[in-house]
Amino acid sequence: EKERLLEVYAILSSKNEDEDTVWLKRVRKDATEANNMFQLLQKKNEEWHLSVDSGGIAIRYRPEMTSRFASVCASINSIEASAAIVMTTMNEVQLLGSFLPKFLGFEACTLKQVSRFRQLVWMRVRLPFPFAPRDVIFDAMGVDCLQSACGGIMVVVRNAKQEDWPDVELLPPLDKRDTSSIRAQVLLAGALIIPLSPTRASLVNIMNVDPVLPALPGWLMNWLNRKCLWYAFDSFRKQVTDLHQQLPPAYQKEVAAKPQIYQELTKRLEPWANLSTQDDERKEDD
Repeated sequence: EKERLLEVYAILSSKNEDEDTVWLKRVRKDATEANNMFQLLQKKNEEWHLSVDSGGIAIRYRPEMTSRFASVCASINSIEASAAIVMTTMNEVQLLGSFLPKFLGFEACTLKQVSRFRQLVWMRVRLPFPFAPRDVIFDAMGVDCLQSACGGIMVVVRNAKQEDWPDVELLPPLDKRDTSSIRAQVLLAGALIIPLSPTRASLVNIMNVDPVLPALPGWLMNWLNRKCLWYAFDSFRKQVTDLHQQLPPAYQKEVAAKPQIYQELTKRLEPWANLSTQDDERKEDD
């Protein structure tokens, strides 16, 4: 809150109308997209077609009028890890490669830490021959919805556009630049992490990413997404559970280096740290 107030004061005190316009446009866009994503996450059982429901993980899809690719919604009923651990796993993007097959050559980093719960992120994966690597630069923003009916933390993800970030060079790090890479497009993405107990959480994730593969039929990409994502999220659940049991040194180092993020996260989740068994069972039933 203090950071936002200081930003508001700086803008209102500035004589630069262009800066004022950029900031106001960003605030309006933030509010609109956060509200739209929240509404969409709440309707995951109403607007989506079920594809797979097994082992506590459900994969649903929804055709889109504006894209040849369907949006996919993956929900995990229960992860044997605290909401804080789930958030830590998602926040430390540069360490996500440890969850993925080595042949993907996954790389990621934070281009700019905008605020405690917002960052501009670059990611890249290498596709099988003859396809070129794909990368993406996106804006990821955390939103506290713990006091809402869902009682969770939402993450809103969208393409990072230069017009929104005139002071940031939206390019991969110098040592990672590859002229053969093709920029994928994030059409829709977001997540909702809900604490169920001190050691359990649930996750809903929505995504629609255009990999820019004109030769790949839309129906085939949609089929692959629906069939393969269950395994990806099952692997994610297992990895996060392992992190809850023993946080690796690489994660411990990042958490210790960012007290402004993780101390605030712990503070916000504190009321949920002592959830009773009765509360836990009620939330799972909901």
